[in-house]
Amino acid sequence: MTTSFRIGGKSYKYVNIDPEYNKDGGAPNANIRVGFLYDPERVSLTEGIPAGDATTAVGYENGKLTHNPGRIDPLNPAFNSSRKPLAAQFDFQGENVVVIANHWNSKGGDTGFFGSKQPVVLGGEVQRKQIAQIVHDFVADVKTDNPDANVVALGDFNDFEFSDAMQIFKGDLMTNMVEKVPAVDRYSYVYQGNSQVLDHILVSNRLAATTEIDMIHVNADFTEMSGRASDHDPVLAQIDLTPEPEVELTRYTVENNPAARLVLQDDFIGVTIGKGTNFKNGIFVRGAYTELTGDALKNIVVQVKPKEAGAIIDFDGATVKEVIVDGTNLAEIRGAENVKRISYTKGASAKTVVVKK
Repeated sequence: MTTSFRIGGKSYKYVNIDPEYNKDGGAPNANIRVGFLYDPERVSLTEGIPAGDATTAVGYENGKLTHNPGRIDPLNPAFNSSRKPLAAQFDFQGENVVVIANHWNSKGGDTGFFGSKQPVVLGGEVQRKQIAQIVHDFVADVKTDNPDANVVALGDFNDFEFSDAMQIFKGDLMTNMVEKVPAVDRYSYVYQGNSQVLDHILVSNRLAATTEIDMIHVNADFTEMSGRASDHDPVLAQIDLTPEPEVELTRYTVENNPAARLVLQDDFIGVTIGKGTNFKNGIFVRGAYTELTGDALKNIVVQVKPKEAGAIIDFDGATVKEVIVDGTNLAEIRGAENVKRISYTKGASAKTVVVKK
């Protein structure tokens, strides 16, 4: 079904597939479903692909969905009394993206983490793990046909970012952007006083570096009397569908090195700092793109003074004692969530360098 709405003077389109009667769980006769609300002036449903129905499984062939929108394996018993994930392919500024809307089975069969029944019983997890594997396999099929496919999966997964089900789903194909949100803000639902994440946005790994996410706390912290629109908070993402192409890095491991200082001059290198290193006078980085990791970095100062403008250094989440940005040639610091201190000198400033955590 495709229809149009006007909200606040703006026209939107909505697309979904009507479920079989009382087959998707939720309140009896309500026929809960997932769908997509989109702005037709900015994005369009990819044309030339027939729409699916409640019982036909969507596939992916020759760079396109076989149905648009289409349900993922809707007759699989794993989806009994639960919403079937809906895949749709959209065109946006010359790029296309496959978006998967999810609303997995509820946690009604699970006891509270801090409830009276211990150890915790996760009665609904078995079904969520089955669903996770099915949707993961669909994404794998897409990636097999088109390794550069842009895939975004979102919705109410009814499970936590660290749960077995979410780990099964993301596997090595997707990045759960919720995990990038600082812990103090990482929640979309409050249950028995426990702030937790049930709503997620996952993207193809190639999109992770160019995706920003925010959890907007306008509902979960408030009551219906306070005027909240839902018991879940919205999750907002901004995604650049044209990330820089992946660059093959020359990789090294430096260990058991007694030198006082390490100088890295080469471009496009990945260096792991291993055991038996101290580098009391620090690591000096000059290359255009450097990935620097290793436990030893927690005691090392890294000075970055690239030879040319536009350089990038990526710590991939490693703990780093300090990063000194020397000059104005460094454009980005990536994977900086565990960098203890960043200082700037010789014209560099927090305004000239993008820090991504």
